[in-house]
Amino acid sequence: MRFRIPKLSSIVQRLSWSGLIGKGVLLLKQNALSRREIERRVGRLCFDDAVGAFLREQDIDVVLDVGANVGDFGVMIRNHKYSGKILSFEPVSEPRSLLEEKASLDTLWSVFPFAAGAEDSESVMTVTKSSLDFSSLLSPNDFFDERFEYAGQDNEQRKVTVRRLDTLLEDLFKTVPAPKIFLKTDTQGFDLNVISGLGGYLDLVAGLQIELSLKQIYEGAPDYHTVAKFLEDRGFAISSLCPISKTDLGEMIEVDSLFIRKSTSPSSAMDL
Repeated sequence: MRFRIPKLSSIVQRLSWSGLIGKGVLLLKQNALSRREIERRVGRLCFDDAVGAFLREQDIDVVLDVGANVGDFGVMIRNHKYSGKILSFEPVSEPRSLLEEKASLDTLWSVFPFAAGAEDSESVMTVTKSSLDFSSLLSPNDFFDERFEYAGQDNEQRKVTVRRLDTLLEDLFKTVPAPKIFLKTDTQGFDLNVISGLGGYLDLVAGLQIELSLKQIYEGAPDYHTVAKFLEDRGFAISSLCPISKTDLGEMIEVDSLFIRKSTSPSSAMDL
C-alpha cells in the first residue's frame, strides 16, 4: 500500500472545520497571539494530520512512544483514530505520573519507567525541573543556557534505567511475531542511541517521528545531517517537517520530522 500525505485542500478544509483559521485571524486582530505562534499551531496541526494518516493507511500494529513525557503524543494519535498498541517509555517520575493516568483509561496503552538507549545500563539524566520537556541523558550546552534560560534554572541529576528496546520487545512481541511498527522518539539529542537499541526490529519499522536539531543545544548530540543520513542509509526518506522552536530572528532550532520507508511512498518528497 502506498502512503498518501494529505492534500493541501484537505488540510485547509480541516483547518476551516476546526475554526483555527478564523480564530487565528481574530486572535491576531486582538493581539492575543503573534503571527509566529499562529504559524506554529497551524504547522503542528498539519504535521499531526500527516502522522495520523500514515498510521491509519499503513495499518501500524504498534507505536513505540519513546520520551513520552505526559502522553500528549499518545492522545494525539488516538484522536487521529489510531487503534493499535501504544508502548510509552518515560523515565522521569513527574511527567510519567500524568502519562500513567491517561494510559490507565486505555487497555492497549502500556507505560514503562525506562529510558531507551544503545545499551542496558544505569545512567544519569539531567532533569530540567522548570520545564520537563528538555530533560536529557546529554548535558545542555551554552546555547541552550542562553536560549532556554527558563528551562535550566532548576536542573537536577537523577539516576535512570536505560534499556535496549530489542531486549524488551522480544518478550512483548511474542504474540505478534512480525508487527508493523511506528517509532516516535523525543529524547533531546539521544535519538540515534534509541534507534541503535532496536537492533533487528528496525527492519519492522515502517515510519518514525524524530526531532532534528538545526542548532545544537546538547553536548555530543548529532546534527540533523548526521541523523538524516543515518536514516536514509537504512531505507527511510523525509516525508514531512514541523518547526518546534526558533531563535528571536526566526532561525529554526529544532524540527519534528516524519521519516517513512521508501517502499511506502512513490517518492521521497512531500506530496502536498
